[in-house]
Amino acid sequence: VVARGGERWSLIVDEVLDFERFERDAVRGAQVTVSKAAVHFTDGVVETPHGPAARIDGRRLFDGLARSLA
Repeated sequence: VVARGGERWSLIVDEVLDFERFERDAVRGAQVTVSKAAVHFTDGVVETPHGPAARIDGRRLFDGLARSLA
């Protein structure tokens, strides 16, 4: 379950590997294939102990969820 303000969404996911904290300056730009996609919720990539991981932009995620119901 994710929440923002008065919005709450329940999401089904296949797997959550881990939660990682990182500094803002550790975020690299998303790959061109991701940044040029018609729909994307990531805004960059961070290095984790498990390898690179896409960072989800919360605003894009919530806006996309709201659009999916419209």
